[in-house]
Amino acid sequence: MQDEKDIPVDIHTNKLLEWLISRRHCNREWNDKILVVRRKINDAIQDMPESEEISNILSGSYINYFHCLLIVEILKDTESDTKNFFGRYSSQRMKDWVEIVNLYKKDNIYLAEAAQFLIRNVSYEIPALKRRLIKVQTMQEECQTKACNCVKRGNDLKERYNVMCNQLRIEGKDIKSELVKVANRDLPSALEEIVKLTHNLSDAVSYYDAFAQYTQSSETIKTCPLLSHIIEKGNTTTYEWRYGKKPTAIEEPQTESVVSKAGEESNEDAIDFGETIDFGGDQIDFGTEPTTNDGIDFGSEEEPFEIVDVISNEPVVDVAKGPDALLVLENKKTRDSFSNELLELEAFLDQRLDEMKLHDVSFNELLDTSSVIQRQSPESVKKMLAAVHSVIEALNDDKIQKKLLMKSSPSYVNRLAASLKEKLLMSEKMLQQRKVFEKMKSELRDEMVQIQPKIDIIVKRSKELQKQIAEDISKKYKNRPVNLMGGIDTV
Repeated sequence: MQDEKDIPVDIHTNKLLEWLISRRHCNREWNDKILVVRRKINDAIQDMPESEEISNILSGSYINYFHCLLIVEILKDTESDTKNFFGRYSSQRMKDWVEIVNLYKKDNIYLAEAAQFLIRNVSYEIPALKRRLIKVQTMQEECQTKACNCVKRGNDLKERYNVMCNQLRIEGKDIKSELVKVANRDLPSALEEIVKLTHNLSDAVSYYDAFAQYTQSSETIKTCPLLSHIIEKGNTTTYEWRYGKKPTAIEEPQTESVVSKAGEESNEDAIDFGETIDFGGDQIDFGTEPTTNDGIDFGSEEEPFEIVDVISNEPVVDVAKGPDALLVLENKKTRDSFSNELLELEAFLDQRLDEMKLHDVSFNELLDTSSVIQRQSPESVKKMLAAVHSVIEALNDDKIQKKLLMKSSPSYVNRLAASLKEKLLMSEKMLQQRKVFEKMKSELRDEMVQIQPKIDIIVKRSKELQKQIAEDISKKYKNRPVNLMGGIDTV
């Protein structure tokens, strides 16, 4: 038969306090009595001798009964000179800590407190710190990932910014002024290439004119006047197109400033009504003072009237101003007319090609037409049509359209510059965001370094406390082995 002292006492750690109360080792009022003990401990630690061992005890974790026993043993050495003949100590320090130990022993409240400490460490403190440690590690990895994404996104935006600058052929230092300069530099040569392509349309225009003159029985019809003008004279000024002669002087229109100065950015949305009109005084001078009679003065009868022809189709001086100073293909109004004439010519050639394919036009039907119409065939019309398509494609080319907008539309330049600046600012913002995540990562790393030692200390003290509780309970049961199940070892 197994000896009673060899039978282990198994206690679940979470039920340890309840087990002690149910076995009447502690009473249920222990929590009220422990408050008195805690107050005396707080008073006693204010007056402690300088000792490394005591400092280690006080700096570790929450002071319990077993710590107090160690402090008393240390004070026996430090306060040995206060020991009297009867073996008692006259030192107030020793008296305070002996009183604390005695209060702990009364009703075994030290055992209830130690059990509560162990349960709290095993069930709450250590798991909470471990969860926090795992969360910090996860957050640190997330910060690393986000920092890498910010770098990648920032570099992508910077690369797109550089690509757009290269496409627009600007350096990106002063975006708005550079865009205007590029348009003024590259646009004339690009438009000249379109003019060269229009030279291939002379046969198509002649064919269209001849066909219109034949069908409408009029030899004065000109179907594509602007296109014919460009074929004959090139990309002239709008003035020359309108009035049929070259201007003696050209006053280029003042391009609206699109370069915003640093001090003027706040006022860029304000409405500009132009310069203030100076009337030369507070009153309007309408001429000489009226005569004494109130009648209207029509001037002297001997002075003849000078008749000025104010209604004229041409300006008095051959100076191209405003829109008339622009080239035909730079002026939006004439450029639209040019595009419309190209589309009209394309539609005519398409229609004639379809008619030639569907109907066999006999030679007799074309005897009374001009030679221009008679010598046309489906192959020649296809060739004309291809030439028209090449001019339309060149005119609608995206690069040319952008340069035209950059030259004529300050608002487009502002939008394009804002789009480029936005990419650059977003790139810089991403790099700044990376620094924020790097800082967060560093702070989390520091926190993780602080958490792990806390866990190690609590685990160490909990193991010691569990061993002390088990030994104390074992003494109450004739030194039987005590197993605290689900304790610190499982954590």
